[in-house]
Amino acid sequence: MDPDLVPESRAGRLGAVLWFWIATALLTGFLHGMELLVSRATGHLVWFSREFAWMSPIAYALIMAPGAAALAALVGLVRRPWALSFSAAAFVIVGVFGLMLPYSQVWRLTSLILAAGFGAVAARAVNAKPGVWIKRSRTIALGSLAAMGIIAGGQRLFFTARESVAVGSLPEPDASSTNVLIIILDTVRAASLSLYGNPRQTTPRLEDWSRSGVVFDWAFSPAPWTLPSHGSMFTGARAGEQSGDWETPLDRSLPTLAERFRDRGYLTAGFVANMHYTAWDSGLPRGFSHYEDYKLSWGQFLRSSSYTQTALYHQLTNAESLADAARLFLNPNLSIDPKHSFDLKHGDQVTEAFLNWHDANRNRPFFAFLNYFDGHLPYYSPTGFRKFSGPPALASYYAAISFLDAEIDRILLALRERGVLDRTLVVVTSDHGELFAFKGLSGHAHNLYINTIRVPLFMRLPGRVPEGQRLAGAVSLRDLAATVLDLAAPGAPSLPGVSLAAAWSEAGAPSPVIAEVNKAPNIPSYYPTARGDMRMFLDDRWQLIQNGDDRLELYDYRSDSLQEHDLAASDSATTLLAGMRQRLLDLLRQPR
Repeated sequence: MDPDLVPESRAGRLGAVLWFWIATALLTGFLHGMELLVSRATGHLVWFSREFAWMSPIAYALIMAPGAAALAALVGLVRRPWALSFSAAAFVIVGVFGLMLPYSQVWRLTSLILAAGFGAVAARAVNAKPGVWIKRSRTIALGSLAAMGIIAGGQRLFFTARESVAVGSLPEPDASSTNVLIIILDTVRAASLSLYGNPRQTTPRLEDWSRSGVVFDWAFSPAPWTLPSHGSMFTGARAGEQSGDWETPLDRSLPTLAERFRDRGYLTAGFVANMHYTAWDSGLPRGFSHYEDYKLSWGQFLRSSSYTQTALYHQLTNAESLADAARLFLNPNLSIDPKHSFDLKHGDQVTEAFLNWHDANRNRPFFAFLNYFDGHLPYYSPTGFRKFSGPPALASYYAAISFLDAEIDRILLALRERGVLDRTLVVVTSDHGELFAFKGLSGHAHNLYINTIRVPLFMRLPGRVPEGQRLAGAVSLRDLAATVLDLAAPGAPSLPGVSLAAAWSEAGAPSPVIAEVNKAPNIPSYYPTARGDMRMFLDDRWQLIQNGDDRLELYDYRSDSLQEHDLAASDSATTLLAGMRQRLLDLLRQPR
């Protein structure tokens, strides 16, 4: 082809648009992936699938496909050089603007002007030597397709080989080893379970199972949100002593439960549905030989571009008519939540993944961790569980908990049928709770009120855990790591904390109950965490909350379960308030 001429045939011009489209889309996806790799390498959470490196190019190709069809129609009808140059410029503008979208600090008009500048450069280059740039685009497109295939296949091979090597290098386990199954019901507060007195029958199956183990009536999470709470449960450190925070993963400075069991020859596996703070980039998978997080699905493909992470895209997918969709473009909202949306994994899928894995791995004892996300917004449940009345959000929440109750029952019955349940330590708990229009707040993460940190806690292991007991003392999930090692792996190197077996054997006292949350970035000013770091300490009656502005709150949480009466300003509570505050300061100063 003469580098100075536009292709004569319609097929040649259409082919040129095809190569411009594929080359630009795939390059945009690869560059977006490189941005995320740099962010991850600098110690930040990225909130995208590990497969993003090859999913993203496909996502951008799908995003640009309608435009490619329109431009193909244009160059098919118009043989003038400007049509081909315009198509090249259009693809470049869309690609560059897409790469700029995640940077909210850059004004959108500035991003568009910058993208238009790149587009103008592309148009001039193609206009000067169309044949050269068609050939280069074809080379880039074919090379990118090959690279994408190599990355996708290479990742699969790498993950499989890494797991095989990890399992192959395990030491021989003890013949009498006890399995461990930790089930985390993300965002499920204790007060909403019928096991804990909710008059609505949200957890009848768990109530039945509770007769074969121990229920802790007043268990508290070390933090009001996922990552530091999980980090504390896995390491035994206080939430404030580990690195997992709003934008940073759990680092390698603290040993984890999974590592302890791996070193004893256990198969270790995690199956998680919260992709914001328990996925591969969270740091929680350390020590697990098998870990399943993001779904490999069309829904996840579509979310692997900046355009499909915008508020506009989410609004369009929820639009009820073409007219509603058209109105959204009058004032398009191109903001992107840094915690990217993901294709939701529901409870039945988590259960199925674990049971399938266990079915194929019965030759060794296992340590398994399951995180269910259905109790978190948007509160998912199948239709058959949506039987609760009341405010819509709360009714959906109860339905989600009821669905999770059925999934717990499904797992335990399957393990019983396989003959391993009674030699498996089962722990059912949550990482934090939830508020519904309480003191002007809803959700979690940004406060330390009781319903945000009080969580269910049930344990079952015949012969080691007593049956049918309910314990009324306040305990912290910070002690979960020490408890699991004590019950399932006595003699293993310890982790910080105190075994909660002391609560039923009266052999000692559990760790003090402290909860912590750091100041949160980029949140509304009325959120308590907008004012600074928050800390909480409670005993078997009183709860002290120290706000970020140093304002104190004091509640008699056992008798005032709705926390309607803040006693911090009461003259009669002055001595108690001072004593609890000093106790909190002393505990926070203690070395790990």
